[in-house]
Amino acid sequence: MLHVHTGDCAAETLKASGLPGVHVVWTDLLMQGPLRPERGEDLYRLERADLLSRSTGGARSPEQCLERLRRQDEALAQWPQHDETILWVDGCLYDQAILVRLLCHLGETPEALSRLRLVCADRYEGHPDYHGLGELTPAQMATLWPARGVVTQEQVALSRRAWQALCADTPRDIEALSRRPMDPLPCLKAALRRWLEQYPSTANGLCRLQQEILSALQAHGEVSPVQIFVQASAAERPAFFGDTLLWKYLNDLAFCRVPLVRLDAGVPLPLWDTEGIQRRRVKATAEGLAVAEGRADAIALNGIDRWIGGVHLFGQSTGPWRWNRQTAAMEAGA
Repeated sequence: MLHVHTGDCAAETLKASGLPGVHVVWTDLLMQGPLRPERGEDLYRLERADLLSRSTGGARSPEQCLERLRRQDEALAQWPQHDETILWVDGCLYDQAILVRLLCHLGETPEALSRLRLVCADRYEGHPDYHGLGELTPAQMATLWPARGVVTQEQVALSRRAWQALCADTPRDIEALSRRPMDPLPCLKAALRRWLEQYPSTANGLCRLQQEILSALQAHGEVSPVQIFVQASAAERPAFFGDTLLWKYLNDLAFCRVPLVRLDAGVPLPLWDTEGIQRRRVKATAEGLAVAEGRADAIALNGIDRWIGGVHLFGQSTGPWRWNRQTAAMEAGA
């Protein structure tokens, strides 16, 4: 058996359970763009490697990240040596984006599809605050094994539509897809909706995660990054981000033309070796509070240059695409 995981923690947990098989970890921050696979696999990997390197603050070079991407793809390509290939995922945006990517890739081959199995755990009895497989003990994770399902053509077809929508240069396809029934992949609907909430809001130009950061600072004043992470995670069901992604968001809010948060000593938060980060302090600026309250607009203050999947958000003023939280609809800007 080939077990495919979306994180090291879940892989190590299942290994410790004694369940036989080979374990592969396949990871990528797919909710962070660009996603442009039509450019060819080599260029696609190069772009992803550059983004992943920047997500570590340069602690891992683009070459190191590219090698990891190659190794995980090569490990995944070993599926013909196994009777079953099992994808282990949560219901969160991070895992669901990887799921549709892998189902598109493996589902192209009929022989691979016949061997594909899926464990998708968006809840676990006795864990009311369950966020993901990484929280389970080895024994608990092993109990999910008998419930693995055979991957169907319907699941692959839905994944293909979702992946094409995530890679498109407009969010309209994701918005339309997110309004349709998704019985083959029940967790995907909420994940696509969460993807759309990462677009800047019509209210103030902040995406949902940025809003959660500033809301934490509104409520508590000057706090540690760890406290912000705890509050933002509690606001997400399930949480789709790790701590270093949140540190990057804080750095972006702090080091821009009109800072919305202020970090102690004016020093960026580390994105890799984060020992002692609980001693760092963060507070909102007056401009940040004005934006959080809807009295100012983040994009009008600082512009935007951000990829979300295949969409490049770039501009000043209103920005190219905005998410209306009240109507739950996407709006095209100027």
